Amino acid sequence: MRLFPRHSLPAAASGLFLAGCLGLFESEKLAGNGSEVENAIVAGRIVTANGASAPATDVSLYPVEFDAMVQKPIDPAFITTTDSGGRFLFKAAPGTGFNVWGHRRADGLRCVLQDVQTSAKGTVDAGMGTLHVPGRLRITLPEGSGEGGYVYIPGTPLAMSVDGAADSNGTMLIDSIPAGRFQTVVLGRKGKPGIMRVLGTDVPINPGATTYLPYTEWQYSAPVRMNTAGLVSKSVYNVPLLLRLTGADLDFSQARGDGSDLRFTRDDGVTLPCHVQAWDSTGAKATVWIRMDTVFADSEKRQLKMFWGNSRAAAQKRTVFDTSDGYAGAWHLDAAPTGTVPAFPDAGTAGDAAKAMGVLGKPDSMPAIGAADGIIGGGVPLNGKDSYLMGSKDYPGPAVFTVSFWFRTSSNQGGKMLGFVMPGLKGVTYGTKTGNFNFDRVVWMTDEGLLHAGFTMRSTSYPTIIGAWQSFTAAKAYNDGQWHYLSYTLWDAGAMLVVDGAKVAGYIGLVRPLPDVGHWRIGYSGEGKWDPEWTSEYFAGSVDEVRISHQTRSEDWLKLDYEAQRPGSTLLSVEHPSR
Repeated sequence: MRLFPRHSLPAAASGLFLAGCLGLFESEKLAGNGSEVENAIVAGRIVTANGASAPATDVSLYPVEFDAMVQKPIDPAFITTTDSGGRFLFKAAPGTGFNVWGHRRADGLRCVLQDVQTSAKGTVDAGMGTLHVPGRLRITLPEGSGEGGYVYIPGTPLAMSVDGAADSNGTMLIDSIPAGRFQTVVLGRKGKPGIMRVLGTDVPINPGATTYLPYTEWQYSAPVRMNTAGLVSKSVYNVPLLLRLTGADLDFSQARGDGSDLRFTRDDGVTLPCHVQAWDSTGAKATVWIRMDTVFADSEKRQLKMFWGNSRAAAQKRTVFDTSDGYAGAWHLDAAPTGTVPAFPDAGTAGDAAKAMGVLGKPDSMPAIGAADGIIGGGVPLNGKDSYLMGSKDYPGPAVFTVSFWFRTSSNQGGKMLGFVMPGLKGVTYGTKTGNFNFDRVVWMTDEGLLHAGFTMRSTSYPTIIGAWQSFTAAKAYNDGQWHYLSYTLWDAGAMLVVDGAKVAGYIGLVRPLPDVGHWRIGYSGEGKWDPEWTSEYFAGSVDEVRISHQTRSEDWLKLDYEAQRPGSTLLSVEHPSR
């Protein structure tokens, strides 16, 4: 870590400053204060991009190590305005390095002349500064940068407090920077003048453009290519993408033992949430999820960047499966169930664990991890008799949703694969009917392996009359012993089943599912046979990677979701490390 000397001066208020300075250069000292040391003369010229003189441009002189956050405003003797020929002139202390800062207020154009060294005698030619549209700098902040942290560019009036400036991605933007190359960008801490961290060196700023400084304290990085050519017809948003890593992609010994220092950015430097599902340093393999905010249709141009190699890094707090994206639960099913009622953890922020339901003490009844029963890590085998998964949280019946999971079966007994169960509707009377109306939003398989889906469309007289049962069927059998990825989606004007990234069945029309409070189940949805095809209550087969979203996903979104997860996917690929 490179450290810069600091002056022991009172801290200034936080924020973005366009002034600052050193008491060393107060005007009485500049005048020599009776000494025989002569002041140096700093002279130069400011022009526009076409070479014309730039009169009425504000010009300021800053010491090369000036820190605008903690040092006093510069003396008026170091602020002037260019004449009709764009010329400026300063008197300055000899043997000191300065930066010349130019700003034309009329149009916001800026320039900087760096590291002008003064001599004991004569005039120093600072050179010619050219005004341009200023650029910007977006910085990914190191963990723990808040609480008194601030970013500044030495020798300029630019400094910004981290508190209030950092966004939810842990980045902050510094605007209005003159075009040029800056020796350093520094993270300081108010009240601790000896502690500084260099965030970037030889940082280029181009007119009107944004320069990114992502993860400057990480030792290694590699580009990750995304190829959506021929996959989706429309752009999709906030989709989790799976990246399977091997020793060919990175040296696992360079990363932390749990992969907690792994980070990803877009090609423009914006940080992306990531989630390490599995990390095996010895076997040199890992499973990582990345939440991509925008995936463009039919594009081979998008590129991400992967960073690793920071022993101080903590696991990223931003999650891939966040409630802000509609997730009510995300169950990888590759960590052993824990708790008084054994449950599989939620990989997202909803906190809806998947309870392992069955008969305690019966080894083949209680769902548990099966290493051979998963397509992404481990999965869960269900016995088709009394085992199933049940969400630990209750919700008002969702009016829109998407539930997705991988399944594999060769059973010919069929069974309910998915349902939303409402305990309050068991053994109730509607009109002349008494029965169990406590399950809805159901997916089931027939003995022949055909997939069906259905929901109850509540009556306009609900709850006096419950309403009609609506269902739709996929024509193909899926009890072929192969893994398939199923998604059931419902919205206000229809519903659909998508299997392996393609729509296989659907319903178009008014949709008013039951609003009663309940929870989700996988492998069993409740007693009762509303449909003659329900020959079994329970599903016999393996399930993996269950996602519950109280938000509708489009066909393109679901196709990309499948393509990212399927074995052999080439959607994401790591290129050779760049450093």
